[in-house]
Amino acid sequence: MNIALFALALGSAPDLLVSSRNTDEILRFDGESGEFVGVFASGGGLSNPVGLTFGSSGQLYVASADNDKVLEYDGRTGEFLRVFVEGGMLDGPRQLNFGPTGDLLVASGAGDQILEFDGESGAFTRVAAASSLLNGPTSFTVGPSGDLFVGGVISGNILRFDGGTGDFLGVFANYNSPHDLSFGPDGHLYVSSAFLGQVKRFDEETGEGLGVVVDETSLAAPLGIAWGLDGHMYLANQGKNHVRRYDTETWEKVDNFVKKDAGGLDGPLFVTFLPDPSGEVSLEVDPGLAGQSNRFHYAGLTPGARIAVWVALDDGTTAVPGCHARLALAGAHRLSLGVADEGGRVQFELAVPEALAGTRVLLQVTQLEACLASSVLSLVMESE
Repeated sequence: MNIALFALALGSAPDLLVSSRNTDEILRFDGESGEFVGVFASGGGLSNPVGLTFGSSGQLYVASADNDKVLEYDGRTGEFLRVFVEGGMLDGPRQLNFGPTGDLLVASGAGDQILEFDGESGAFTRVAAASSLLNGPTSFTVGPSGDLFVGGVISGNILRFDGGTGDFLGVFANYNSPHDLSFGPDGHLYVSSAFLGQVKRFDEETGEGLGVVVDETSLAAPLGIAWGLDGHMYLANQGKNHVRRYDTETWEKVDNFVKKDAGGLDGPLFVTFLPDPSGEVSLEVDPGLAGQSNRFHYAGLTPGARIAVWVALDDGTTAVPGCHARLALAGAHRLSLGVADEGGRVQFELAVPEALAGTRVLLQVTQLEACLASSVLSLVMESE
């Protein structure tokens, strides 16, 4: 399989949001400098905020661990809107993310389950993952295949579940106290361990350990991982009240992007980037191969956003501007409709017949509710 990588960048670096558990606030930091901007969200009963993510409509959802709620805030202003999920089977909510179906998945840390709630109403729909081997789930992520990967902090297991049925597929890997799980830009699974003060990389298919990429004595209970458009990894260092940034080529520390105690930060747990729907979208890609299935990765999208990918043969046409942007071509085909993961990434496969070798293909990605569309990518499918 040929893997073609390209990025979808939304203008300047988006601001960073960090959950500050001991002040019951979500804090905002400048995406370029890391300087404190202000309190982005608080109130509405928010108590011990843990996971945070954006939904397809651009609203912010925060797990309020002490009162077993998920709260919804305006994604632009931070104004409290409503209690989105409350009580029921939810017990000690930790991380939360929207899954491939557009419904909300929440780690019920004290209930040893991943629960699913309707993405529009917040009503409970099902238990998305549960196993006797799952003990203390703090984090999870949806893999490229749609499977669910869940870490048990107490058991030390990273378990794999079918994302559609919830069936248990086995132990994917073992690691001491896996706290946050996230697939990196290279496709591998990265896992933070607060107890060991490390981040370790695992093969995305086999679960084989590929080595510890971050291991510093100055780390104290590192937890939340996020991937920036600058190519760096952002890591919430809970015990030192800052957010550290690492070069993903060398894995050397770049800086403490958010300085210690900045803006009153106290107990940073998870981090995410604030969407910038006004930014200009650009694309870069390596050549694809005809006669093969090419896997494309988009990054820089709004976590939880619904994404459509359009493909057509090039006949000199251009894109339709506006919210309903798509290729201005009668034969344009919507290749896929998916949901960006918690890192703002989505991927799809394009199988191109050998007969189309040398043909120019047009690709375009649209982020539906945010009224965003990429420029049209013109790609010549080459023979091997």
